[in-house]
Order: sequence, then structure tokens, then C-alpha cells
Amino acid sequence: MAGYQGWFRAAGDGSAAKRYAFGDENSSSIDAWPDVTEYEKTYETPFSMPDGSKARFFSSLDKSTVDLHFKWMQEYNVDGVFMQRFFDATREGNRKKESAVILQNAMEAASKYKRAIAVMYDLSGLKAGGEIALRSSTIGNTWWMN
Repeated sequence: MAGYQGWFRAAGDGSAAKRYAFGDENSSSIDAWPDVTEYEKTYETPFSMPDGSKARFFSSLDKSTVDLHFKWMQEYNVDGVFMQRFFDATREGNRKKESAVILQNAMEAASKYKRAIAVMYDLSGLKAGGEIALRSSTIGNTWWMN
């Protein structure tokens, strides 16, 4: 089993992203540039490759991206993923819709490629008091995807 966050975004992918990768909107953060030749859909970036061509990036919000990742898992005998969701993304207006789309795409791809999937939550950022009870129902409702 592997971890799967699905947090990569690209400007123009339908999200609010203005950059490429994760983090805030003030900087792009990519540890190593990925080979995107197998991706169905990619996005032009302001960066250049060593040969001078425009560097392209993928987005986890695209269904085709998630599908490709699960296809690779099948090809390389990765049994499945722990789909990491950050608690902050369950709050209204806080990437909640994007997070739900990525999870739905992962559930569909896991079924298609017969990979296991388990959802895990990073609860850092949970506010003391009533938010614990309020959000526990949000976490439970993950399984009732619309």
C-alpha cells in the first residue's frame, strides 16, 4: 500500500490554482520535475525544459491523471493506497469540492484497476471545542459520496 494525497494543481485545471503543485498561491513548489509523456492532459507552465520547450505539469484534479496513477499501480503491483485527506479540506470554501472530486476519481479508478483504497484523515488544524463533534459527521459522510 502507498500513500496518495492528490494535491497537485495546475493553473487552468478548473481549480483556483495560479501555480503548479501544492502550497499557497505565492509560489510553485516542485521537488523534482515529473515525466509527463504518459499523461492525457497537461498544463503549460512558465518554466522551460533544458531544450527550451515549455515545461508542462499534470493536475490531480483531472480524472485522467488519477486514472493513470491507478493504472500504474496495477502495472507495478502496488496493491492500493491510503488516500490522505487533510481535515482542513472538509471545511466549506476550503478546497472541499476539489478534494471530493479527487476522492471520487480515486474510488472509481481503484475499482476499475482492482486496487484497494482506504481513506485516512490528517486531523491537524482541528480547533478545540465543538468542531470535533461537528467535523466527525463530515468525516463519516465521506463514504456517502454523491
